[in-house]
Amino acid sequence: MKFFSALRKPAIIKRKNSVATEVTEVSQSDSSRSNSSTASPRIPSTPASLAQSTASSSSGQLNFQELSEDVIMSSVPMMRIISSQLEKKYFEWGRQRDTNVWTCSVNDQEDRLIEKISVIGTIFYLELEDQTKTSFPLIGKFSTDSNAVFNEDSIMFVDPLVSIRCENNQLLNSLQKLIALALFEHFSVYKSLTGSLISSIGLRMPDINMILNSQFNFKDWCDIYIPEEGWVRSWCHINKMSKKTDKYEPKGKYQIKFYRHNKSANPSSNANLICYIPDTSYVQDIFFYNGEETTQTPISNPTSFLSNITTVKLVGDVLYPDETPALRTPSTSSSITKQLISPKRDVSTKAVKSSKSSSFRTKKNGVLIRPLPHHGLSHFDAMIKFIIPMMDVTRKYGRPTQFVATTNEVDSLMFGLPKLPNTNYFKESELETIINDKQMEYLESTETLAYSMSWISELLKEAFEINPDRY
Repeated sequence: MKFFSALRKPAIIKRKNSVATEVTEVSQSDSSRSNSSTASPRIPSTPASLAQSTASSSSGQLNFQELSEDVIMSSVPMMRIISSQLEKKYFEWGRQRDTNVWTCSVNDQEDRLIEKISVIGTIFYLELEDQTKTSFPLIGKFSTDSNAVFNEDSIMFVDPLVSIRCENNQLLNSLQKLIALALFEHFSVYKSLTGSLISSIGLRMPDINMILNSQFNFKDWCDIYIPEEGWVRSWCHINKMSKKTDKYEPKGKYQIKFYRHNKSANPSSNANLICYIPDTSYVQDIFFYNGEETTQTPISNPTSFLSNITTVKLVGDVLYPDETPALRTPSTSSSITKQLISPKRDVSTKAVKSSKSSSFRTKKNGVLIRPLPHHGLSHFDAMIKFIIPMMDVTRKYGRPTQFVATTNEVDSLMFGLPKLPNTNYFKESELETIINDKQMEYLESTETLAYSMSWISELLKEAFEINPDRY
């Protein structure tokens, strides 16, 4: 199943007062399969000409404000999987069927016996011995990380502050693994949905060639979410040019910087800097995300669901200036944490020399970015203009050369995507092996999401190596 066209370099004949005639197309058979497991939207080639879809845009007055039917239909398979995951029961335990003892403490108060536990979708359900029932999300609405923290003898939820323990450590570890799987599956489908949207919407963007092939820096306004401040209007500067950095600037040839004001050209602008991501830092994933709480499943109202995808979620390390009091948070990482997720973890703040009078603190929970739509463009056009330069700088998913296309390569937006009617990333036998035989490390930090995405990705990669045709 191909979701991307081969990103080759076609021969383009240049003629005066004309446009290139090579077109990257989504075939009729692709469209007809959009409701099934074989739907295959394609991403534009690099470079790609969109002559037939863009040459007439000036005369045809293409409307960028509405989602076209083909965009919605090409996204339906991913929305079906997301809808299925929201109702999927990852874990269930009841004291009537098991003699093991589970306890919980709320706000560090005394332990209370647990009667029932279940994880459905991204919600953790809890019933105590006195029949008190509660639930809380594995992912907060504006959280850049998971709401759960894995420890060797407990699972701690940050909001609300609840600690879960079990006398059977193997059973506790199984719950941790299944929470990690729920996080991985939830966000992995959003990664694949991102690839589908870049493909289908990119086909009608007149400047998609410039976006895919540009070697120049990208600058634009956006909102970023800072837990201590909420949504903050920011001037984003994505440095794609391999020029020599200023002696007062933090090192890193390629950088993503967020400023409070449009003064990024000033060498002394670190006082204006909110945060930044150099190419020496670890980035696990970047994708479009819908953080809106809703009781409806995506497939029940596809248009509304897609309209609410207004956020770019970056999972990984972000550096903040130490001298900004509102942004300080205690560091919870350790040297072992850096080694677990990626070799790039060895290059942390120690490898980033500070500016003239600044030092930087690494926060490992990523950042949420909300690009601002412009007049005449939909929010997706603005998001695509943002996310592709970010993928280029962080070297994700085959960029800046060509997108990785296949579902069995770990560095692909489509990695592991199930084929409908299957909505699971792992077979039952593979999942049993993970629960019984695979060992999970304990981070003692709040970077659960990045670890879950990396750890489960490696296990899925192993499954593909054993059986390339496992689907």
